[in-house]
Amino acid sequence: MKAFYLISAIALGVLIPTNSWGETAIEENSAQKDNTNICANFAPKTKTADNFNDVPAPVRTLNNDSAVTDINVSEEIFYQQLGLIPSRDGSYVCVVTDPDNNRRKFTLFKVQRIDNIVVASTFLDRGKFLAGQEQAISDLFLEMIQFYTDLPEEYYPGVNNYFQEFYLRMADGRLKPSSDRVYAVDEPSSTVIMYHPSVGEFQGTVISLNIPLL
Repeated sequence: MKAFYLISAIALGVLIPTNSWGETAIEENSAQKDNTNICANFAPKTKTADNFNDVPAPVRTLNNDSAVTDINVSEEIFYQQLGLIPSRDGSYVCVVTDPDNNRRKFTLFKVQRIDNIVVASTFLDRGKFLAGQEQAISDLFLEMIQFYTDLPEEYYPGVNNYFQEFYLRMADGRLKPSSDRVYAVDEPSSTVIMYHPSVGEFQGTVISLNIPLL
């Protein structure tokens, strides 16, 4: 996969069972499943995402010539079921109002296909989770894994535990924001998670999950 391993993956050391499973594929009928509206508790429904402060592209391991890839109909339906709305750059986002300033909006969740990688990310304004954001991003990551991979459902609790351990290490300072480090998620294969600083107007950090479409 193009430039995916420009940075060496660093395992967290959380034990997650491994198995042998087939090639990753998009499940065209997955969009028909009942999905959690990830954005429902954070932002009102709206048709388009305009006049907000976006989070910079969260991919740190791709070449500079990487391009955003259009999504297909089943993906669009799936994203809408999750409560995400289309943005100007071709991504799907959840936009929220700053609890401390109702005149300011920013991206809380973002999903985007770049080359053959699906990137799901969340922005931590000033480096802190909003109430409910920590569980919501785990739910979003697991929904993405379910839709884009054939990982057996019995592995989901272990993957969720991995994410919880990741957040714990962020909170206690063992994980520092870095644009140069990625962490391997044992399952699904080749999936990595990153915790890196935002490079935009606002002080904050970004958690990004990269799922390669093999």
